[in-house]
Amino acid sequence: MHKSVAEHSDLIPDEHEWISRKQKSLYMRREMAR
Repeated sequence: MHKSVAEHSDLIPDEHEWISRKQKSLYMRREMAR
């Protein structure tokens, strides 16, 4: 169980980076659409 928790914590940064990138791309698209 402890191992799975460690693996999950390792995945969090990647997912967070992906989400921030997605939000950035959406923001850029909105700015371009203006």
